[in-house]
Amino acid sequence: MKKTTKKTTKTAKKSKAGRKPKPESKRIRCFSVGLPDGTLTSFVAEAERREMSASYLARRIITSWLKKVKDKSSK
Repeated sequence: MKKTTKKTTKTAKKSKAGRKPKPESKRIRCFSVGLPDGTLTSFVAEAERREMSASYLARRIITSWLKKVKDKSSK
């Protein structure tokens, strides 16, 4: 007897918690950047000063920079 498998699209799959996954534009993906010790220490200290995680601060800075670049290139 053959086993049948149910094919589903990536967007139709549900996560382990039973929720649909976020749309591609809302998904958060990991990106690793090597930084010199001093730069990393300063960056983490700044994130702590602002009472946010270093990852969140990096995400905000990168998003802001990309928006400025896009706005500048559209002029």
